[in-house]
Amino acid sequence: MKDATEQLPDGSYRVDKNELWRAYDSWEQSILDHNEYIATRSTDGGRTLRYGPVIGCRECVLACQHLQQCGYATSQSYAETLINYIKKHSLQKYDQFEPEQVGP
Repeated sequence: MKDATEQLPDGSYRVDKNELWRAYDSWEQSILDHNEYIATRSTDGGRTLRYGPVIGCRECVLACQHLQQCGYATSQSYAETLINYIKKHSLQKYDQFEPEQVGP
């Protein structure tokens, strides 16, 4: 259990006390679970994928913007913060795939 700070639409914050957080035994488990969450999360019984615009997006800036627009985080600066982190650490280099490495 851990406190979670959430940003409200008016820019103020609230703290939700003792929220359940996921914990993993390895990075691999964390990545696989996160991928499953993004790929399958629905708010209407499975008819529409909540993060549909993110799935298959090959532009990291656009993917970050989609995540924020789809409600992945409550922070109003989530996409900007994520984009800055990606650029600061040159993480976009990991987006370079050979055609045979890209799944359907």
